[in-house]
Amino acid sequence: SLTLPLHKDGQLVAVLAAHHDRPRPWSVSDIRLLGDVLEDTWLTLENARLYRAAQEEIVERRRAEAERERSLNEVQALNE
Repeated sequence: SLTLPLHKDGQLVAVLAAHHDRPRPWSVSDIRLLGDVLEDTWLTLENARLYRAAQEEIVERRRAEAERERSLNEVQALNE
């Protein structure tokens, strides 16, 4: 088994564990490849999190804009 931690800004953010059905030495290239997989997976998950947060922000801004528009229409109707 091989376990690789991933740290970002001094914090442990992910761990990748790799197993083989028989004990074996892990080569430097194996470890690099798994490190790349770990980093790519982290980036994909982080991008998905950021995308979801951006989409939630867009929905909230649209809701606030619609509410502002309704309020303006009510004020205009009262002034007519």
